[in-house]
Amino acid sequence: MAVDHSAMWVKRLLLFRKELLVLWLLVSQALASLTPSNVALNKVTFSSGQHNKSSSPSVVVDGDKSYSFTIPSSGRFCTQCFLSTLSDNPWWRVDLGGQFFITNINIYTGSAYRNIGPFEILSKETSGNLNPADDYSQWNVIQSVSTLVSTYEYPLPTAVYAQHVAVMEKENPRQPQYQQVLLLTEVEVYGFSE
Repeated sequence: MAVDHSAMWVKRLLLFRKELLVLWLLVSQALASLTPSNVALNKVTFSSGQHNKSSSPSVVVDGDKSYSFTIPSSGRFCTQCFLSTLSDNPWWRVDLGGQFFITNINIYTGSAYRNIGPFEILSKETSGNLNPADDYSQWNVIQSVSTLVSTYEYPLPTAVYAQHVAVMEKENPRQPQYQQVLLLTEVEVYGFSE
């Protein structure tokens, strides 16, 4: 009896294609899980103080980088952005709701004419002592920025493990007699869960 080798090879080829497809799907799913996501999106936020009710710290993690500035005499200065009270080292903080490996942090003020700086990006692994100005030694400095910027996108050279990320405006060495105001429209914290 003659064996049809071509039919046998076609069956093997089809089986091999199915195995490759399954392998490709598994690799695609694994790679998708390794893509960092914005782990700060819609998380709980805190601040050293807010200028008024329209400048809530929660808008900084709503996914909207747009901004609107109005005349202060109208009672609303900043909408779709956070504006702190005038103080020494004003800060904004997000609780990520769990611990993550942070890989990128992007900070936006919403306009090239609205800058922050000098400032620091801080992280903390656990809860407790969560005021970065009062408990500065309890926080890790991820990056110190000495220039004025309206957009700051920072890919960390090494991932940082954290549950809390803060942005704190620092005293301007050129004008140490003046207090600062922190202005943010969006902060994105990209990372992976454990």
